[in-house]
Amino acid sequence: MKKFASVLLAVLVAFSMFSFVVSAAGVTFTVNADKTTVNAGDTVKVTVSIPENAGLATLQVALKYDAEAFKVKGATPGGLYGFEEVNASTGFYTSAASTPPTKGGVLFTVELEALKATDSEISIVVSEATDNEYNDVTVTSNKVAIKGFVEAPVDPTEPTNPVDPTDPTDPTEPEDPCKDGHNYSEYIVTKKACANQAGEKQRTCKVCGNIEKEAIAKNGKCEPGAWKVVKAATTTAEGEKVQECKICGEVLQRAKIAKLPSNPITNPAIPNTDAQA
Repeated sequence: MKKFASVLLAVLVAFSMFSFVVSAAGVTFTVNADKTTVNAGDTVKVTVSIPENAGLATLQVALKYDAEAFKVKGATPGGLYGFEEVNASTGFYTSAASTPPTKGGVLFTVELEALKATDSEISIVVSEATDNEYNDVTVTSNKVAIKGFVEAPVDPTEPTNPVDPTDPTDPTEPEDPCKDGHNYSEYIVTKKACANQAGEKQRTCKVCGNIEKEAIAKNGKCEPGAWKVVKAATTTAEGEKVQECKICGEVLQRAKIAKLPSNPITNPAIPNTDAQA
């Protein structure tokens, strides 16, 4: 009987040593991201998982990421531990259990918002990991590489918004603000009418700036301008002056200008000495 008890005790001691060795050997966590190529404004869902029979009683895990490239939008625990919490602002996870869970799976999930399109890595930093006897356990994990989204170069010969000629409602065309009618100003005469030529008037839409022009019919009446000398008079020949239409330039009237006197005009107040002689 004593011999059997000694053998049983040796087996228990060996099993205890084997369990300790497993804990000391370490546990590998798995980090996954639902997307590995991001642009500014994208949301990346990161999950941190543990294997079955990890033997971890207490845990403190922080998500490691580039704070200039991402910010935490929210975080949720996975529900593997009786007590667990994760900071929704930082993604820092804490858990504890008197008996380590044997089930593996998602430990916690963090949603990150991309602040810019840049290459970076996401991993974890474990500040505390112990078994149920408070022995430290080494935890390792993978890293997830994130690539910043790079747009393909734009071909300058290709239209950015190709128009479908068969589509009567092309979405690239802006909506016409005056599709139900223009709101025009009063007409302004831009070219007067007279007997010899038609005129023109126009008005402008107060909303879109559309200009509407309209002809003014000839009115049978010219507008006389000032008299203009076209030929100066001399002592030997008459001169000539004309009156033209202000609008069309047609000559409306002609008039002669009398010859200039050949003798000098004398002032009657001054005596004419030549006549007295």
